[in-house]
Order: sequence, then structure tokens, then C-alpha cells
Amino acid sequence: MRLSPTLQRTTVYAVFFLFFFQLLADFVEAIYVRPAGYQHPAGDRGGAALLLPHSCCCSGAAAARHLLFILATLVLLSRVLEPFLDTRGRMFVAGLGVACSLLLFSAYLWRKRAASATDLGAGLTVALALSAALRTFGSGPDISTGGMFQGIGWGLALLALVLLIRGWPDREDHETPAAPPAAGRGATGPVLGLMAVIFLLYVVFSAPHVLALDRRMDQRLILFLYFLALVSFGWLMARPLGLPTLSRPVILVLNLVLLLALALTARLQQPAFTADPSAFPLLEPSTPWSFHIPLVLTLLLWPILLLDAVLLLQTIAQRQPSLPSLGRSFGLAAFFLLVMIFAHVFTTVYDYIPVIGPLFRNQFWAVHLAAGVVLVLALLQTARSQIAWTSTPVLAAALTLVGVLALVGAQLITAKPAPPAGQARQLTILTYNIQQGYSGGAARPGRAVTAAG
Repeated sequence: MRLSPTLQRTTVYAVFFLFFFQLLADFVEAIYVRPAGYQHPAGDRGGAALLLPHSCCCSGAAAARHLLFILATLVLLSRVLEPFLDTRGRMFVAGLGVACSLLLFSAYLWRKRAASATDLGAGLTVALALSAALRTFGSGPDISTGGMFQGIGWGLALLALVLLIRGWPDREDHETPAAPPAAGRGATGPVLGLMAVIFLLYVVFSAPHVLALDRRMDQRLILFLYFLALVSFGWLMARPLGLPTLSRPVILVLNLVLLLALALTARLQQPAFTADPSAFPLLEPSTPWSFHIPLVLTLLLWPILLLDAVLLLQTIAQRQPSLPSLGRSFGLAAFFLLVMIFAHVFTTVYDYIPVIGPLFRNQFWAVHLAAGVVLVLALLQTARSQIAWTSTPVLAAALTLVGVLALVGAQLITAKPAPPAGQARQLTILTYNIQQGYSGGAARPGRAVTAAG
């Protein structure tokens, strides 16, 4: 069966965006679990490699057409190989894969100035649907990154490689792009905004099950609202007239509502910690029904981020920045992504961060809001014209299928414990220091306490 060019592009973009989120997740995971005391590991060099877009683009290395294929192949190999490595190896390979993804993305944007940003947006949409489904089947972790289901990742990598060999990027790419416009038309703002979108999609919406934590709302309901918004968005795009045209003020208002709802979703659930040790343990308060309103709004409005991505991509293409300029922009954006990732990490490992650590304690909402501010400022630099997005029924049907499979999977894997046969007479509590339990030498023994009733 021969796929249409649009469907081929969407498929390739979907695979690469999915692998980007998976590699980024494994890179961050390796940061969390790296053994205490290792000095300057190879993985740290993998993190520094995130700045590759700046150095390579400024040197002109990304101008070579064949480099796109090499970078794409490196991303695919990184995704296939890194699950088999130890923590240090995963951190390095995953970090390198993320860096190659960013360099591939920046070089491709520079070469494909006339490319449709909506194809990239469609690929990003499918990637997020797949990510949510794979994490649902894995009950949190992506099921395709470990165990017997790694074949899913291999199959997707092989599919992408075949499509690459058959002619992606398109044959009509310009070997010598047109001269850039006058000075002052850099793309730093839109590129930073695009990275803010990617960050928010990564930490929240590529794994929507995280919104079920401490929210007292059934994960299946959260997934239903998540896919309801995504599938509705897909079918709106598939209309003959496409997505209804939205002006920049409307897009800004929708973003402000979404970002406020996202911040409130985390802030309203944040425990009121105290500096007085004698106040512990703290009893978890009941959650009023009104606290669920921001969560529902977040789940229904989140596809606006996909529209933001397309709008920012179109703005970058319209400005036609030079390769060094685009490289500097993506280098700065990669540094911004690294800073936001560590800020997000600090919210849970604050006790191990001197001086500034306590300021980040459980402050997820502040990190999300900071990324949102960058996004809104970037949207203010986009064109004032209206944006329309037209897609195909095939995309909408694919989103619907993935959503149905994810919801069925959530229902199948949800724990259904049998009610106790009689009145419980004994309660056993096991504690274990997970942070220090990485290796046998660093592990601290847990303690089991049994209370008779």
C-alpha cells in the first residue's frame, strides 16, 4: 500500500516527536536515579549535548542535505539502543538522541521554509496520542521502552527508516535557500515559545495519567476528557473548511485560560507544608468539588497548545532566519529546556539541592506558569493574521482509534481488588528509602511495622 505524501510526512513526524518525548523522559529519569557520588559521568556530557543546535548550525554543518538523514538515523538508533543500557549509558545516549532531535528539527526548518507547518502539527498531535496510550498500557511508564513490548519501538523505528529511505525529506528541498530578510527578523522569540510548548506537552500532556495523582479523580475519567478534547480537535481539523479560523487575540485568551487552569490544578492540590517538625504528620484535607473545575478546563483546552505550535512554526518559516541565527535561537531554546527540566526536577528533590532547593518544594504550578509566560510572550510576536488548520479524516480516525484503545486499556488494567473476606485484624506498613535504594552499597534497609487490631 502506497501512502500519500502528506500521510508519509505525518507518520515520520509522529514517530520522531514520539521518540523525542520518550528519549527526553528517559534522560530525565536517568538524572533522578543516577548513583550517588559519581563524578562527571558520560551522561552529563549527554546533557551538555543539548546545546548542539547552536554550535553545529553556527558552523554551517547542518547545511548539508545528507546530514538530515544521518541525524534522523542517530535519533532512531538512540531510541532503539538506550533501553538496553545502564543508567550512565541511558543518560548519555538519551541526551544525545534529544540533542540530535533538536538539531534535526532546526536544520529541517531552515531547509523547508515552504513546508507546511500543519504537517508538523499533525505529527505532533499523533505522537501525543500515542504517548498517552502507551503510558496508559504501561500504568505510568511507556510500555514500549521496556520488556517484551520494546518491539513496538523497533517497529516504529523501522517504519520511519523505510519512509526516510523512500524520499523524506522531500525531493524538492532547496539546496541553496533564499537570502534571509533584513536584519531584525530573528526567530528567537518564536523558537523559545515553541520550546515552552514542547516542555508543557512533555511534563503534562504526553503522560496525562500524572494529572490523576492526588486529584481524587478517576484516571479513566481524566483519560476520557483528554482524548475527548484531542479527538474533537482532530475532527474539527478534518472538516471541509478545516479548523475554524482564530485570530491572535482569541488564541491569546484561550492560552491564558488554559495556563491559569493548569497552574490552579497543581496549586489547589498543594499541601500546606509547615516548617514546624512537630506539626507532622499532616492529615490530607478533603477536596471540594470546585477544585476539579481547573482540572476539567485543562483537559478540555489543552489542544490549544498544538495550535500554538503550528502558529509558532509558521512564524519561524515566514521570518526565514539565516542558519546561524536559527542555530543560536535553538541553542538558547535548548538551554531553556534544560533549565526548565531541572526546575521541574527540583520540585521533588529539593532536599538535595543546597540553598535554593526549598524554594522549589512542590512548586509544580510555578514551573508550569513560568513556561506559560514565555509562551504567551512568544505568541505576542506572531503574525496578526488569522490561522486556519485543515487536516484529513484519516488523522481524525487514527486519533479516535488510539483514544478508544487507550480507554479500553485503562479499563482493563485498573486494579479491581476483591473485598476482604472478614474484618481486618492486622495492618503491616513497610517503609523504604527509595532515593538511597539505588544500589546495594547505598541502600538503607526498610522497616516493617505490624499493628494488631
